[in-house]
Amino acid sequence: CVWTDAEQAWMSREVVENCLADFDISEHHGKEIYGGLDLSQNRDITAAGFVVETGRNEHDKPMFDLWIEAWTPGDTIQARELRDKLPYCTWRDAGFIHAPQGESISYRHVVQRLAEYDRDFKVKCLAYDRYAFKRFEEDVEEVGLTFEFVEHPQGGLKKGKPTEAMKQAAEQEGKTAEGLWMPGSLRILEEAMLEGRIRLKRNPVLVSAIMSAVIEEDKWGNRWLAKTRSINKIDAAVAGCMAIGATNAGSDGMNIDDFINSPVIG
Repeated sequence: CVWTDAEQAWMSREVVENCLADFDISEHHGKEIYGGLDLSQNRDITAAGFVVETGRNEHDKPMFDLWIEAWTPGDTIQARELRDKLPYCTWRDAGFIHAPQGESISYRHVVQRLAEYDRDFKVKCLAYDRYAFKRFEEDVEEVGLTFEFVEHPQGGLKKGKPTEAMKQAAEQEGKTAEGLWMPGSLRILEEAMLEGRIRLKRNPVLVSAIMSAVIEEDKWGNRWLAKTRSINKIDAAVAGCMAIGATNAGSDGMNIDDFINSPVIG
């Protein structure tokens, strides 16, 4: 793995190393999984994170497996390898990142991979940020994917719109329905990593993203992932956060806001 630590990295190497595991995602074929999608700019990294709940620990807390898929344009990979100081070609050759031909990312490649997930797993939902999603939706419709897409903003200022299932679950508990948002999803992933309740499938794209991420925080203590330089690529970590937030909301029928009761703008 290539450890590209930020000056004040979100997670320590020790914590990350303790979570890394070599497992085959095929062992989860047929199971319910949840996803998170970070759609990139044309020449960056697009990442999808996937999470499956694997059981409960001795404290009756959920345990998870998490893995990522990543895409980057193949025709510009060498130039960006020099610019970003990341071994994209090595990652591509080892199968850690998809690098289809083209100078920009075609979302068609992403959608076709998701169609394979639709065949092999029970994909409950895919969390997304609005950025570039309309262009992505065109390919989704062409391929005929029928995932439930759930809005999940990536910053700390807004929450997504709650789904009908979230509204019904909140109504049964006498609560106001709240959508997904990054401070809540980040808290869930942090706790799972620090408590050793999650396995991260070993992938240097994910490791690099985690170690390049820093935390931004508002005056209410809401926290979200950020990067200090444009060459830092945190997309895979963001996608993982989104996926585990969707997993928690879907499997427990809970509001993400149950974890953080701070004011929020938007």
